[in-house]
Amino acid sequence: MKLQFNKEDFDVFQQDLIDNGFRKYNGKLHSEDYYLAKTIHREENADGDSRSVLQLFFSVYDFSIYPQIYDITPIHLQAEINVSRNIDERIDLLIDDDKFNSILELEEFALMFYGFINKTLEI
Repeated sequence: MKLQFNKEDFDVFQQDLIDNGFRKYNGKLHSEDYYLAKTIHREENADGDSRSVLQLFFSVYDFSIYPQIYDITPIHLQAEINVSRNIDERIDLLIDDDKFNSILELEEFALMFYGFINKTLEI
């Protein structure tokens, strides 16, 4: 799965993300133009409240808005896995490589990462 796009290819990819449960947010995690996020796993706490403990983000950097920058693929993505098993915990794994072949493969990796965190780090 590539992480750099021209405008037309990105529009198709972004729609695929939305069709697969991602939501677009105009806020910022870092310094991106916007991001898309999906909850991969939820858990209930002792009070019966459900909270998202595993999320997958795609930060979208759109360099086409800068006329001085010429790039055939001006839209760059950064994938990020976020684990937060309680209000005081936040573990992020940034993925800047395109080794994954699909969104589903990346989601499966996120679940494996979550399993690793649960196995090796106590709350």
